[in-house]
Amino acid sequence: MITGYTAYCFGDTLAFGESPTSPITVSGLTNGEAYECLVTATNAAGTSLASAASAPFTPAVPPDAPQITGIMAGNEQAIITFTPGADGGSPITGYTAYCYGDTLAFGESPTSPITVFGLTNGQAYVCATTATNDFGASPASAFAPVTPVAPPPGC
Repeated sequence: MITGYTAYCFGDTLAFGESPTSPITVSGLTNGEAYECLVTATNAAGTSLASAASAPFTPAVPPDAPQITGIMAGNEQAIITFTPGADGGSPITGYTAYCYGDTLAFGESPTSPITVFGLTNGQAYVCATTATNDFGASPASAFAPVTPVAPPPGC
């Protein structure tokens, strides 16, 4: 009777996990680093030979929140510049900016800056940004205030 299993995952580092049943959680892996894993079984007679190595995989998580570095009011719009956070081990695929006020509006872009259209001139808004990778969306950045303004007459 099998009494436990051990999974060994190796890349630039080695990590392992143990469990009496499947699945086995292996902690201590580095996001963005490629690994392969193999498993052994243990019973009263000893430990088995290792399984064949798994296909390579790269653990990752959603990215960290971007940080807003500037916001400029425009005519029914806001232009938001930001710096990206860490990618979580998977390339960032895009960014979204949200502005909340009398309405909710958003804009998307693969890079900074992002323009959010559809805002009401003279209405105060707070805006935030998020980043997305193949593992999900980041938390929102800190909010930044903006109030869109119409251009002066004759412009």
